[in-house]
Amino acid sequence: MDKKWGTLSYYTLWPLIWVYVQIRTRVNVVLVVGTEILFVKNWLGPNDWTLPGGGIDKGEQPIQAGLRELKEELGLAIQSAKLADQEIIHEKKWGLKLRGYYIIIKLDEKPEINPNHELTAVEWKNIHDVDLPISLDQ
Repeated sequence: MDKKWGTLSYYTLWPLIWVYVQIRTRVNVVLVVGTEILFVKNWLGPNDWTLPGGGIDKGEQPIQAGLRELKEELGLAIQSAKLADQEIIHEKKWGLKLRGYYIIIKLDEKPEINPNHELTAVEWKNIHDVDLPISLDQ
C-alpha cells in the first residue's frame, strides 16, 4: 500500500491510537548481524524507522510475541531469542507512554527477508549510528 495513505491514516486516527498504545504492551525485536541492526518502516505510522515488533497477545510471553511478529512481518522463522530487560516505559511526545519489552536476536548472517503488506521498507543500520534504549551486551 502507499505509505502516504498510512501516514495520513495514522495522524487522522491519532486520538484512538494514542489510547490504544497506552493500554497494549509491545515487544521490539533487536535483530543483530555483525555490526548491523534491522529496522523497518510500517505502513500505518509517521514513516519513521523503527525496530520490528508489535503487540503482545493475551497469554503470550514477550519472546513468543517477538518471534511471532518476525514471522508475520518479515517471514523469518527464528527459534530463540533473549529477553533484554524487564518491561520498559518510554515517554514520547504529547504525554504518550509506551510499555514494552526488547528481545535480542544475534545471527551470523543476514537472513532472507520477505516483508508483508504492513511494511513499506526494511533497512540494516550500523549499530554505531542508532540510539537504542538497551545494551546489546546483556
